[in-house]
Amino acid sequence: MSAELVDLSNALAETTASAAANVVAVHAEARGSASGVIWRSGIIVTAEHALRRDEEIDVTLPDATWTSPQKGNYNVPGLGKFQYKLDNSFSWSTSDLNGSVYVGSKDVVLYVSGSFKIPSGGQIYITPGASLTLYVGAATADIGGQGIVNASGIAGNFNYNGLPSNTYINFGANAAFVGNIYAPEASFVLGGGGSTTYDFVGRSVTQSVKMNGHYNFHYDEALPLAPTFDGYAAIFWNEL
Repeated sequence: MSAELVDLSNALAETTASAAANVVAVHAEARGSASGVIWRSGIIVTAEHALRRDEEIDVTLPDATWTSPQKGNYNVPGLGKFQYKLDNSFSWSTSDLNGSVYVGSKDVVLYVSGSFKIPSGGQIYITPGASLTLYVGAATADIGGQGIVNASGIAGNFNYNGLPSNTYINFGANAAFVGNIYAPEASFVLGGGGSTTYDFVGRSVTQSVKMNGHYNFHYDEALPLAPTFDGYAAIFWNEL
């Protein structure tokens, strides 16, 4: 087989594997099953005719292999030492996250099922061009130190998804935040704030929020539209 055909075959295999990881089965009560696609974190797209507005829906997600990250002492020139160093070669899962995390690739996924703590002097550092989707099952997420450093400045490159068991998020870092938080069962407490007028850039959906110190919130209109929910929703606001 020629080198060109080998390259084409490898490219098609990689594309198929990537697509398969985002295909789901959507099970509706009255109309059976249909296929769907994971559009982005928390959003699944399927055909309109496959669903009724008032029926319960179950979704079967694709199989995923989770790998536990190895905790160590990784030195990153210019940034210091990190206890975890993640790329997109695996979907990562740990029951205990305690330390600094370096994210060096796009589309990195990390699931924290137990305790979650970024200690004093720690950080989650996302390099320019990298992205992190975080799923948190821990009851409390305690984010201190330098907090979440999203070096690209693009809110869509950091997505925090709090599972129903995640009921409290404490962002005690004296640093700016750039990202997207979806944790509808959580109380969200922010303390300190950064040194600029853009202390929080992105979007946050939580059960409640309390801002201590000086805090400025900037909604990033470049983010994709969020799903709509029953209840109240802001349709207009002024930034002061």
